[in-house]
Amino acid sequence: MIGFGDIWRSAGGVKLKLIKSLDLALGGMIAFLLPALPERSPDGVIRRILIIRPGGIGDAVFLLSIIERLREQHNVEIDLLCERRNEGAFILARRFCRSIYCYDRWPDLWRVVRQEYDLVIDTEQWHYLSAVVAYSTKASVKAGFSTRPLRTRLFNLTAGYDVNAPELQNFTALFGLIFALDPLTFSPVFLQASRRTDLRRVALFWGGSVIERRLTVEQVRSITGGLLAQGCAVLFLGGADVVAEARQIKAQLAVSVPVQDLCGRLSLADTVEHFRDCGAFIGTDSGLLHLAAACGVPSAGIFAMGNEQKWGPQGSRDLVIAARQDPADRVVFGYTFVACPGRRLVLTAARVNEILEWAKGILK
Repeated sequence: MIGFGDIWRSAGGVKLKLIKSLDLALGGMIAFLLPALPERSPDGVIRRILIIRPGGIGDAVFLLSIIERLREQHNVEIDLLCERRNEGAFILARRFCRSIYCYDRWPDLWRVVRQEYDLVIDTEQWHYLSAVVAYSTKASVKAGFSTRPLRTRLFNLTAGYDVNAPELQNFTALFGLIFALDPLTFSPVFLQASRRTDLRRVALFWGGSVIERRLTVEQVRSITGGLLAQGCAVLFLGGADVVAEARQIKAQLAVSVPVQDLCGRLSLADTVEHFRDCGAFIGTDSGLLHLAAACGVPSAGIFAMGNEQKWGPQGSRDLVIAARQDPADRVVFGYTFVACPGRRLVLTAARVNEILEWAKGILK
């Protein structure tokens, strides 16, 4: 159980911690006061569904394969309720969706709760307020994860949640309560279309919202130098948090080296287009790592904490680097707990060589 003390001890900004505290206090109280729903399965043809997915890009990317299969195999109309911070991931699958709404645009939320749905599936793993929203819709059946007793009361159908299982496995179990889906792969077909595989171009990402998961500038320069020595072209990816670092690293390298710096310049759709021309991706635990793997790009994921078996890329050509700095570092239901706040991930020379050897083998 995660309490208020855990929320404020976890990594992240004050705004995010206030939102999580509000979810625990207000969401928990509402969940307690609402009458429990009876167990019930859909009793007719399912034509319209709402999928709820708050949170970051990573979880959204894990749902793309399911959205593709639902639309193509079951011909249902799909609406999505997400957040502005992960909306870009769902826009990638826009052609499979009827409408995309955002939690944090109040007119959107109002439209959603007024519409008629045959089914609402809340894919949030832990927090209360998404379950309250699902409960508030006019859907005949509400489904979600049974991770907390009060959340479980707000659904007609629930699936168990394995904290150590790959997330696609958990999502498949949830949707499997209602839909029979062919065996899923993490890489949806539509993201892999027209991908070139003959290029010696490596995308490199070292940023992220949690500073303790980021590589140091020196580590990035070392990996970049090793890739350049192998004759690879390197593409820097990232958000505004690493723009200055990318410029610094590129300036410290030789002027003529083939490094393209696109940090802070790309949407997710633009990033996907660049992935089509990449032979490999190297990155820290992040939404971009999951997106690269979903696009079918052989990926090396570097994990400073958390469960790399759960979140690491699963492909036969992928590499997972477990580089936990302290046994106390961990991630639980999206809460990151670190022993030394502010300390960045540092890879040993052996780990750097392992990554470079992997890239050499992938791009041979």
